[in-house]
Formats: sequence, structure tokens, C-alpha cells
Amino acid sequence: MVYVAAVIGCHGVGKTTLVRKLGKLGFKIFNEAPINDFMGKNSFMAELNVLLDNIRINGEISRDSELCVSDRFAFLDILIYCEGFVKLGWLNREQLKTIYFFINNSGHEWVLPNVLLCMNGSKDDLLNNIRNRNRDGVLKEGDESYLNTIMDLFDDFYNNKLDFEYLNPELKSKVYAIPKKVVNCNYYADCDELGRIVELIKH
Repeated sequence: MVYVAAVIGCHGVGKTTLVRKLGKLGFKIFNEAPINDFMGKNSFMAELNVLLDNIRINGEISRDSELCVSDRFAFLDILIYCEGFVKLGWLNREQLKTIYFFINNSGHEWVLPNVLLCMNGSKDDLLNNIRNRNRDGVLKEGDESYLNTIMDLFDDFYNNKLDFEYLNPELKSKVYAIPKKVVNCNYYADCDELGRIVELIKH
């Protein structure tokens, strides 16, 4: 198993597009967990469902022999979104602690990527992407307070400012030790940038 990279970032930032491009260049792609029936209706149940899916995906990566890239990373995106859901009033503090508890006590040996490709962009960029993909569902991805909250939390993580206060200290230390490469969502405008990303994750 060579888990070369996980692509992370706010919804609408272009993670899946980058992952598809990397797939065409020969990397084995592991897609994000599918949207489930709880999404937008019950944030607590939705994130627990995603966690179960991500344990399965992470296990599949650990058994694979190719150069693997994932769309999102295991529990990391879940925790960033859940911290946002608390700020937005969609989860309460006890529900947040329960999600941390399941991550800390899952019994799963988390496989970590060699690098996190941390995608960012302006709010206008993200809104354009969200409008263009016109994803059906009950979550309003372009809602300003929702988008601002999640964008800010990813930015905090990229700058090592997000505490994850209930996460197992050893696991937290491992996550923050993963090297980060910030990728602007308009990377495709620079014909050499995709090549630089490929070289980074191969080495």
C-alpha cells in the first residue's frame, strides 16, 4: 500500500475534479463516501454514516498495492464539518463529543496519506463551482453562513489553528504531522501546476 495523497477542502472547491485528473494519470482513486439519506436532515446521523463508510474506504486503501489518492481523508473532513455544524447550531456539544468518541475508539488502525493536498479558493470561485454542478439534495451548499463557516475552518486547519479538542492526542499529533500542500482551485490555469502536484505526491 502506498497512500500517496488525500485531497481535502470545502465543498465546491474542486476536490473531485482534481482527483479525477489524477486518476487519468494512473493513480488509484478512492472516491468520497456517497451522500446518504440523512444528509441535511439529521447532521449527527449523517456524519456517523459517513464515518462508517470512511472506515471501510480507509481499510480498502490499506490493502491496495497501487499508488492511492483519496477524495477527502477518513475522519478529518468529518471533524471539520462537525465543528462547523456546532457553530451553525446543527449539532450540539454532546453529539460532537460522541462523534469524537467513535473516532477515538473505532478499533480501526487509520492509514495516513503521505501528503494532504489542501484545496482553497475564493468564495466566488466556490459559489461558481456549486452553481455549475447543481447538485441535488437537501443541503444548501451555497448558503452563505454555511459556506463561510466551513471555508474558515479549513483555513484554520491549513494554518495549524484548529484544535480538535476531543481527539485522541496521539491521533491528533499524527494528523498534524502529515505534510500539507495548498492547491488553489484554479490550478488548471497554470499548465505546469498539475505536473508539480504529480511530482510532489510521487516523491
